[in-house]
Amino acid sequence: MDVEFVDITDDIKDVFGKLHTRDYYTKTTYYRLFIPRLYPEYDKVLYLDSDIVLKTDVAELYDVGLGENYVGAIPDESVQLIKEFQDYTENRIKVRSYKEYFNAGVLLMNCEVLRKINFEKLFITLLGKVTFNVAQDQDYLNAICKGKVRFIGAEWDKMPISPDIVKEEDVKLIHFNLSFKPWRTSGIMYEDAFWHYSDKSVFGEKIREIRKNADPELQKIADAQTAKLIETCAEQAADKKTNDEIEKIIRNIFSEV
Repeated sequence: MDVEFVDITDDIKDVFGKLHTRDYYTKTTYYRLFIPRLYPEYDKVLYLDSDIVLKTDVAELYDVGLGENYVGAIPDESVQLIKEFQDYTENRIKVRSYKEYFNAGVLLMNCEVLRKINFEKLFITLLGKVTFNVAQDQDYLNAICKGKVRFIGAEWDKMPISPDIVKEEDVKLIHFNLSFKPWRTSGIMYEDAFWHYSDKSVFGEKIREIRKNADPELQKIADAQTAKLIETCAEQAADKKTNDEIEKIIRNIFSEV
């Protein structure tokens, strides 16, 4: 296996200053959106967030057929369980159903098709006219890709939220998103799986030290950010005037690009 570290700063310098951020996001979260252009030699790419644990061969996920769909993805578990998130995705992002709003931390990208539809131009145009400040790049992806998603089973993006969605023995990928970080606090669902693989890595001792010295205040801040996120979703979901304007803008962009 080869690992290559890539600095794409120069490649996206024209748009870098336009990328919106907030307290729990950095601009690097947008980088996945430029993969189709940066890697023209690949027709298909599997993007994975770094806060995951794989429990099986990831090739099984990569081999999922996409047809003419733009991406393959998994419905966001947190959205399936939290009413404010459901209202936000349907009212502001305008997905057909909150059950079709996907998490972008596990993303099978049909780069050939994304280049064909000028995905990057669609994104940059939308970025210049609409500010999504809840899930940012994930919201832009959902707004652009809705109706063109190959949905994959929840076992491939299992978050440490509810034990009922997937049986533990069937989980293939664990995603420690939001404030659910076992290296920061104890009592996180699936934390044993995290430490099992962490301790086997060359960074195992260092990560154990990070957990040992973790400031409890950081977890409190993370929990407060999640609570604020839910509150923001409720506010924006209820703003019908702005939501209708955004829907019109998106429709116009698709007709122009």
